[in-house]
Amino acid sequence: MIVPYQNLRLLHKPILEKLKNSFSKNLNESSFILGKSLSKFENDFSTYCGTKYSIGVSNGSDAIFLALKVLNLRKGSEVILSSMTYISAAYSVVFNDYKLVLCDIDYNTGLIDLSLLKKKISKKTKCIISTDLNGNVVNSVELKKIIKGKKIFLINDSSHSHGSFECTENKSIQSCRKGKKSGSGSDISCYSLYPGKNLGALGDAGIITTNNVNFYERLLKLRNFGSVKKYYHESLGYNFKLDNIQASFLSVKLKNLDTWNKKKAANAKYYKINIVNPKIRLLTNSKGSSFYGFVILTEYRNKLKKFLDKKKIQTNIYYPFSINSHKSLKNFFRNENFPNAEKFARESMVLPICSTLTKKQIEYVVKSVNSFK
Repeated sequence: MIVPYQNLRLLHKPILEKLKNSFSKNLNESSFILGKSLSKFENDFSTYCGTKYSIGVSNGSDAIFLALKVLNLRKGSEVILSSMTYISAAYSVVFNDYKLVLCDIDYNTGLIDLSLLKKKISKKTKCIISTDLNGNVVNSVELKKIIKGKKIFLINDSSHSHGSFECTENKSIQSCRKGKKSGSGSDISCYSLYPGKNLGALGDAGIITTNNVNFYERLLKLRNFGSVKKYYHESLGYNFKLDNIQASFLSVKLKNLDTWNKKKAANAKYYKINIVNPKIRLLTNSKGSSFYGFVILTEYRNKLKKFLDKKKIQTNIYYPFSINSHKSLKNFFRNENFPNAEKFARESMVLPICSTLTKKQIEYVVKSVNSFK
């Protein structure tokens, strides 16, 4: 039996005609840049997330870069980032001429450790980028308590949490699903819409959400050479637009996101109940997780990965290096260690969990993982 990590062809099969029709519509209208399809997706996404404004951009990396740019912080301002995230978030801080400060994670969740975060905040701290990881959501209520009374902006990197909910432990899942989506409590939230995400385009794409009208209006200009009207450039800006064709694909896929996420949650529940192996630990998931990935932790990762490869079970790793361990960033953190993130990077592995998996495939994964010695 073959168990793919992801099968986008199978995922798209039930909506293939709708995707083709959306492409044909844009083709027939010759509408490709900053058109109706983009506006529709932005409105659809705002409604879905429960935020006032959405700004489609070229990709998730550009989303974080622009989110930091729009804050207009002083050069050298400190921006705190989780030590376990994708490298583009760190680059966005550096390229904006801000000082990158890392905070270690909670090894059991992969999320920034809020107790350690308190110690990282200084008078120079002007922004915190909270990173949702593998569907797990940073507790924004507790985060806001930490920065209460301080002039610190919150950016949420929601690239792993499309459809996740902010859910406290005393609420049921059903109650949570009627509540706020992840990132909605931040000043700005950024999403990668890379093809493999819970909500993925058929190419590169990203989107930013906010409830702040000033940020919204400035972001519209920043993504398009400082312009909202062709040839009228009121300020400096970039070419970071999301094209209409990708936006139209995303509107089609957005209607299916909750269904796909519920299937992934069901797969995760089966894993949690049935994976029993003393050499493997399961990640602690936040209650409203959308399960972008199902993470297991083991000291024997390389051996386990080879074992599952032989069983034709594809796995993945998010991410093999903590931020301070990347060669390009080591000079920024010469005398600093982030033991939890470094251990997480060494030991974490992601099992297949996509919504297209059959019951037999899920059972086969469990049987194989449990048989690892």
